[in-house]
Amino acid sequence: MKKIINQVKKTPIMIIFVIILLFFMPQNLAKSPEVVRNAVITMAGVDRDGEDFEITLLSFIPKAGKEFIETYEVTSTKANTLSQAFNDVELQLGKDVKLFHTEILVIGEDVLNDDVALVMDFFTREESISSSCLLIGTNSKAKEFLETLQKEDQNPTSKLSEIMLYNLNNFYEQGASIESFFRGYYSPTKASTMAYMNLNQQSDAEVLLNNPSQAESGQQQQQKQAIENTGEIVIFKNGKKVDILSKEVVEGANWINSKTTEKNLVIENFSDDEVSNATIVYYLNRKDVIKSVYFQNETPVFLASIRLHIDRVEIFGEKKQSLKNIHLANLSEEAINRIQNEVKKQFATALEKLRSEKCDIMGIYREFYNKDRSDFVRFLDQLEDKEDFLNHVIFGITIDIVTD
Repeated sequence: MKKIINQVKKTPIMIIFVIILLFFMPQNLAKSPEVVRNAVITMAGVDRDGEDFEITLLSFIPKAGKEFIETYEVTSTKANTLSQAFNDVELQLGKDVKLFHTEILVIGEDVLNDDVALVMDFFTREESISSSCLLIGTNSKAKEFLETLQKEDQNPTSKLSEIMLYNLNNFYEQGASIESFFRGYYSPTKASTMAYMNLNQQSDAEVLLNNPSQAESGQQQQQKQAIENTGEIVIFKNGKKVDILSKEVVEGANWINSKTTEKNLVIENFSDDEVSNATIVYYLNRKDVIKSVYFQNETPVFLASIRLHIDRVEIFGEKKQSLKNIHLANLSEEAINRIQNEVKKQFATALEKLRSEKCDIMGIYREFYNKDRSDFVRFLDQLEDKEDFLNHVIFGITIDIVTD
């Protein structure tokens, strides 16, 4: 023992190591595990109830046992301020609440109609929520939304990811996260977006279909809530809700968005081969978009050249039989014209809506500003309302069809 002590004295690095060991080891041994001290919050929601805020947290609860079982708990509190609500929810859980693991933030209807930017600012500054956290607006209370998810048999986050699959592949602003919200909020156009989902009551017939034993036993029928993804998005201007865009408008705007590819074109009662009275669905495999912007007589012009790589399926008959890629390499001129006209029609409908709302979610401002800043700034200075610049831009798109 004396020999070891002498050896330590001769080696300064060993003295430092022993001091560190003596200082930190007792402290770490006395600490409880992190999962005991901190609540693991996978989703959060915020509502308004009159003058009060309501915070709802979906937390993961680890359970000891022979088999790993995922358990989730919903906790909710109300208070005059968001800070007080978080303090109260920590007392209710008996743990520190950190949002480092929070993947989704649900915004209730009353908050959507208020100043969303202030609420988002609190979560990012005070609660250090990740900027990659996804945002969902809903037509209901965020609390009800999370309670519905918590009742699902599977992991609530996985369940919601399945429901959001459409948005992740077709959303104009990929992901619709806190980062993308503030990027739009602080941009010159002040336009932001957020995914939107409905929480609806299932009919009695749907409830009984899911629970046939209820009908047999004569039990009282209970309404069941279900989350529905209709492909809509909420658009904001300066952090204030402007409107809810339909799936059709979002998909129309997406024709000039090179990031999104999943898209189907349905042409009713048309066929250019032997099969008649068929519903023809063109599946988009890939989309190439080349954008060009310039000024013509001091008027901004935006052109998009779109190349569509498609497959085709014909659905016909009472049994909805389908045939894939019949004579696809020999598309008739009429079929090509129908596809081109449908794409242009969808884009024109979306453009009209975005012009009326003065919301540039397609990045048109950025295209002109990056290409010809001086001419674009001069053009904006001539407008009475700079936010209405989309109505003064000439748009043109060309569509080229490629059969893979």
